[in-house]
Amino acid sequence: MFSKINLHVSLIILLTIVFAESPIKTITPNEIEEGNHFGRTTVVSGNYIAISAPKNDNNGFSSGSVDIFHLVESEWEFVQMIVPSDPSPFDYFGHSLAMDDSVLVVGAPGDNENGHKSGCVYVFRNTDNGWIEEARILADDGQSNDSFGESVAVLGNQILVGAHRGSGITSKTGCAYSFSYDGNEWAQDGKLFADDGVDYDHFGCSVALSGDWALVGAYKANDRQGAAYLYYNDDLSLIERDPGAGLNERHKREIIDQKENSLIALRDVDFEKNISKQNFSKEFIFEKEGKTIPVKDYGQKSVNEGIRLGKSYNRGIAENQSSTTRENRSWSQFQKLVASDGMNGDLFGYSVDMNGNSIVIGSYLANGAEEQSGAVYIYEFQNESWVESNKLFEPMGIKHDHYGIQVRIDFNRLFVGVSHSEGNENNSGKILYYQRMGEDWNLIHTIREYEELPHNHFGLNFFVDGQMLIAGSPLYDGESHDEGVAFTFWPDINIVQADYAITVPRGTVHLDSLEISNSGMVPLIFQVVSDADWLTVYPLTNSLESQSTEVIDFLVNATAIDTGQYYQTLTISYPESNIPNLTINLEINVEGGLVGIDETLPFVYSLQQNYPNPFNPLTAIEFSIPVEFKVSLMIYDLMGREVRTLINSNLKPGYHKVFWNGTDHFGKLVASGMYFTVMQSGDFRDVRKMVLLK
Repeated sequence: MFSKINLHVSLIILLTIVFAESPIKTITPNEIEEGNHFGRTTVVSGNYIAISAPKNDNNGFSSGSVDIFHLVESEWEFVQMIVPSDPSPFDYFGHSLAMDDSVLVVGAPGDNENGHKSGCVYVFRNTDNGWIEEARILADDGQSNDSFGESVAVLGNQILVGAHRGSGITSKTGCAYSFSYDGNEWAQDGKLFADDGVDYDHFGCSVALSGDWALVGAYKANDRQGAAYLYYNDDLSLIERDPGAGLNERHKREIIDQKENSLIALRDVDFEKNISKQNFSKEFIFEKEGKTIPVKDYGQKSVNEGIRLGKSYNRGIAENQSSTTRENRSWSQFQKLVASDGMNGDLFGYSVDMNGNSIVIGSYLANGAEEQSGAVYIYEFQNESWVESNKLFEPMGIKHDHYGIQVRIDFNRLFVGVSHSEGNENNSGKILYYQRMGEDWNLIHTIREYEELPHNHFGLNFFVDGQMLIAGSPLYDGESHDEGVAFTFWPDINIVQADYAITVPRGTVHLDSLEISNSGMVPLIFQVVSDADWLTVYPLTNSLESQSTEVIDFLVNATAIDTGQYYQTLTISYPESNIPNLTINLEINVEGGLVGIDETLPFVYSLQQNYPNPFNPLTAIEFSIPVEFKVSLMIYDLMGREVRTLINSNLKPGYHKVFWNGTDHFGKLVASGMYFTVMQSGDFRDVRKMVLLK
């Protein structure tokens, strides 16, 4: 395996972190109660987020609940609290969450249906009547202490559920189950476990789905170093349709041979053990915007109902340890991943994620800058196998920072939780945001709570969808102890300066500018709106390109207002994304007149030569008008093309001054050369030459 330690951090990027501001929203629970651990898990899909409180006691001690919020006009509005149709104490409903479009999957690993803490999973779907429970799914061979629902993942019509104490090759190696949706019901279609597993590997502690791949972590496997296992959906129709989808010819032949030659064994089913709970009240209601919504009487059968009705299923011969594909059915173990420098106790695989041709695996007790400070490993798909390409850790990390306790990868973006880092407070925690630049991963932002509090362990869990990141802080103390809180961030969007204090002489027109930057990988359309008619902004609409900074000019017309102090705002919106509106606060102090210029009213129109001239990049342009009249002040290039409109409005009589920063209508810097200032007011017209040098 090839491993490269990546320590590249740009000084320019670090400086950006110091001055940039990213929009952030704080989300508090709908019901504030001590010890609920609101924010234990968080997920987002589009404009909806789900936040769990697995220790909510509404339906028994630690029965659990999940709050749904919707982003409406830049604010998160509470929509609904969901609980299972058959809540019980110690279910820990919401211990794990997964969300994709309108489907929400909720793990309850403490459920006792198949025995003490055997676990179960609930599926909810967003409908016109709110989020309705669609299915309650169980493992077809669930047993006590399996913790089915310890981890969950959903992708389209596929769900993967980890049971890290379930049975695999041996009774407690851990396993994972896959379920698929046919448009009517969810049915178990596979069981995954390691072909070299031993007891207490904790296989299934973390799971991920991407395309036709399934990734499962086993953080105590491989003599406690940890490991992760990759599975490929070996449906032959998929292979025939896309023969290059990560399978070499040898592996394809193995799959075909296994399908043709596998010994199929049917086992008797313990019907009573697998009967799902059917005794819940049909009058049970959910909360939605203050209304009560009856549970849908859908007559849904659990996955295990098919077994009770006499449907058989294939199960491999567990004693045949040379292959697990008979047991796994639709999934074939493709590759086992281990760290190239792994050591005992690293806990490699505690967190995993996968996107496209990239895999990231957290190992929060691996050696980084210091012993047991934590590391993450990145794997890329190369030459029909997955190859370790990078090892990342924090250069300033210290022992037990837990770098890598949670990881998320989204194409060329990587987010790493560091839940026990000190920051300004002991164990306050943080999330590090990286971007891939060529072969390197560069640190872009450090994301923290709005106030760093000790022992909050921020970074334990978070989720990313598009431009949005949501992170929970379940140990946050607000009105009560450990009530929890969550935060949403849009880390790609930054305001270089969010608060402006400007002094403008009375009777002048003042030109200023602000900057917004997009450190993300996709362009964004933005719009700017001012809240005063004497405050003009341009460009009003533009594209904020990837990895770029945009200059937005605003014009303060102090001829239209009196002396005094004014507080105004500029609002930046992103109409084609879920980024909330950004607000720029302006404090404008209008003083009693121009400094160094005669305050008596002029008798004639005049346009003065700009200064400095030549200039780079800012120059001042002064002019005067004797009466109130409409004035236009335009910039043209040598070809006579209009470059910029500085003023086009009625002005009061007096001396005026504006600035030009060398940009066009779209805020882009123009080329060096000669330009012309043209002033027009009634019958008066004058022109001045000026030179921009770079």
